[in-house]
Amino acid sequence: MGRYHLSTTHLWSEQQVRIDHRTFFHRQCQICGRDFVRSLDEGEWRAVHVGGLRFDFLSEETTRRWASDDCPGKRLPGEGNHEPIQPGGGVQAWSKHRPGT
Repeated sequence: MGRYHLSTTHLWSEQQVRIDHRTFFHRQCQICGRDFVRSLDEGEWRAVHVGGLRFDFLSEETTRRWASDDCPGKRLPGEGNHEPIQPGGGVQAWSKHRPGT
């Protein structure tokens, strides 16, 4: 079990995604738009921005805060997937889709 338990005040949509031979479980709150993923092999929820064919993992601090916060009830400035991640925002870990996979 992961160290963060996601708040139950969000309205989650869920999907399973396969990127670069890895399986991820993706959750997005339909109200505030926050995104989390958990890889099948790691089992820990991480805050992310969603790219076309990748997940950009956000900082540990952002993951901790988002996981413990109640849903803010709206999309917050600076948290949208269309907005750039702030410099120093944490680890840039991602997987690219390979042609033919």
